[in-house]
Order: sequence, then C-alpha cells, then structure tokens
Amino acid sequence: MGSGASMMMVPMGGGGGKEPSQEEIQAFAKELPPELIDVLKRVVAKAEDGGGTSSGSEVKTSGKKWAAIDKFGNSDKASEMQRAIFIWDEETCQKHIKEFLKDKEPPEKMTGAQLVMEDVAWKSKEDQEKRTGALVYCAKEWMWSQVDAEVPFDPVDQQMSDEEKNAILNHCVYLWDEKAADAFLEKLKYKKLGLTGKKLMDHQERLGALSMDDSDKVLVQLANEAVLFMKDIVKFVVEDKAWHDRFDR
Repeated sequence: MGSGASMMMVPMGGGGGKEPSQEEIQAFAKELPPELIDVLKRVVAKAEDGGGTSSGSEVKTSGKKWAAIDKFGNSDKASEMQRAIFIWDEETCQKHIKEFLKDKEPPEKMTGAQLVMEDVAWKSKEDQEKRTGALVYCAKEWMWSQVDAEVPFDPVDQQMSDEEKNAILNHCVYLWDEKAADAFLEKLKYKKLGLTGKKLMDHQERLGALSMDDSDKVLVQLANEAVLFMKDIVKFVVEDKAWHDRFDR
C-alpha cells in the first residue's frame, strides 16, 4: 500500500465456488492499494469482454448528448485554458484530438465534455485505453498549468451554494489548503504532510517529504484527480437542473 505495506490476496467465500459474504468483500476492499483499483477495473472490463483483445469491436456509448460547455467559473477570463478539455466544442475537440491524442481520424464528432466522460465510440477497446491515457496526461498538464497561470481557472461561481462550492473544489488540487491535501494523503494511507495542494504538486516539495517511490505514486493519483475535477464540472453542468435554470434566465 502507499506506506509500503504489502497486500495479502486471500480467497473469499471459503473456496468451492461459495459466494463471499458482504463482510469479506468489505475487508478485501479495504486492503486494496489505490494504485491497484484502476488495474482491477481494466481486468474486470476485459473479463466481461470475453478476455480477448477486442481490437475489432467498437466501444459502445451511453447514447447521452454531451453538449459543449460555453462557460464555467471564470473560464472566459482564465489565461491557461488550451488543455481545459471540458470546455472544448466539437471543432476544438477535433483539432486537439489530432494534436494531443495523435488520432488522424477521430471516431465521431464529439465535445470535450463527452471526451472527459469517456463516452466516445472508439473503434476498439485498445484505442479507448490509449486515448484514456492521453486524456489523463492532458488533464494533468492543464491542472499543473494553473499553478503559475497569470489568471488561474476558478470554478466557483458566486451564485453557488456552499455545498456546491465544496463539491466542485473536491478534486481541484491547486486550490487545496493544507487540510484538504492532508485528507487526500490520508485516503492513500500516507501521513499528513501539512502541504497545500500546490506544494503537493511540486516535485521537489514531494521528494522532500516522501520517498521517490511514494512521491511517484502520489503523482499518479494527483493526475487522476485532474480528470475527476473535469468530470465533476461536466456532471455539475449536465445534471444540475438548478444550474441550468440559473443561467438560462
């Protein structure tokens, strides 16, 4: 796990095909290192797909319509928004898909919101996995660009309730205070470091407080936070009826 402890994989349900109890499942879940969860998700997805490479089967989508997000927070004034995937319209998305994802023929017209939510009909599961990796990289680069931006992106709107503000800042690493950053580390089973989100993003700051191996593991999770932050914005816009009512007047 994050602090260096190893996880012992034990059989559940006593063997013989017996269904594991809820308590056994919960105990097993608590032992999973954070970095292993994404791996297990991919293993399950591959198993559900029959265990093959799926190189010739198109990825199915939810069928939802992911409209382009015109504006969120101060996105119209922030200075470093080139890689802010969540506000890409179809034209911008097509342009950057080719630049960042090295895709000569994107599978369909899509918005950045659709790309963020990973609801794209890629030509194969293999293509999907490659593009998901590029999505994480692009989101990470954007998140890191906010640290020294002349005008950083601020997702908070004055008309948001306190609950909405807290929710939208949950994965916004560069705006974390020491308490939020320490809570993130504790979830990964690391000790509190008393660093802000910005300092936690800094390579030298992390190395000054963690081993090289642990610093790298934390970096991976911080990159995932960048994607989760973008997903939160898209879900807030798409699913929050109050938000639509507020800005459609």
